[in-house]
Amino acid sequence: MSSFLARALTVLTTTALFKQVYGYPALQPSLLQSPVTPALAHLTPLPPDDVEYTLADEKWPATRSLGIHYGECYYIKDVNSGKTLGSDGGVYSYYKFGSARRTFQVWNTRSFPNPPDAYWNYAVRDGGKFFLWDPQGSPQTNGGSWVATNLGGYTYPGFGGYWYYLQFKGHPAHKRPQGGTAVTLEIAQVEPPSPLPNYRGLKVSGDYIWNEDNEDTIDVIFVSTGCHDDDNDAVDV
Repeated sequence: MSSFLARALTVLTTTALFKQVYGYPALQPSLLQSPVTPALAHLTPLPPDDVEYTLADEKWPATRSLGIHYGECYYIKDVNSGKTLGSDGGVYSYYKFGSARRTFQVWNTRSFPNPPDAYWNYAVRDGGKFFLWDPQGSPQTNGGSWVATNLGGYTYPGFGGYWYYLQFKGHPAHKRPQGGTAVTLEIAQVEPPSPLPNYRGLKVSGDYIWNEDNEDTIDVIFVSTGCHDDDNDAVDV
């Protein structure tokens, strides 16, 4: 009997240590999983380690919320022109306001972990970071991709060796749009780390979103939409 109790105690101790060090699997980021192109019905980003705080709305005052949610889809409008973000229709699908409207999904990670019923659609906070997934991509990506930059130039769906994925940061913009949520958008960082680390600025020029050698921001409006509501080159001028 003493031998049985000793073995049981060993198992319980090992299990407790594993949970203490690694936490529950459903709450851990997928560190080894490469970006993939999942079916739209299974786009389920992973909550961070502090999910117990972000999930309870009453624990975060309304002023701390940016007004958008991880896992949800939006189209994006320029505050100044009112035009909607899409692509220019070229081979690389450079992002441009006023043409070929696109749907973007907000993610907190570039991995696509399971289980699909994980608590993931919590609010992005003021100053929160996120990635934008473009389900349509470009002729080069042959499917969806992450919003990326070539540093000092265009933004587009990343592909092949032409990808510096953009992690964005958002703050409430001092605008009151009739529909949607106004956000001041900036670049938090690029992944992988850029050889040109100062290229963290954004500007709108000629309706294109450009990346610059500064820390400038742009004001945009996130308008909620369904994750299958992609107009596939519908012109919005």
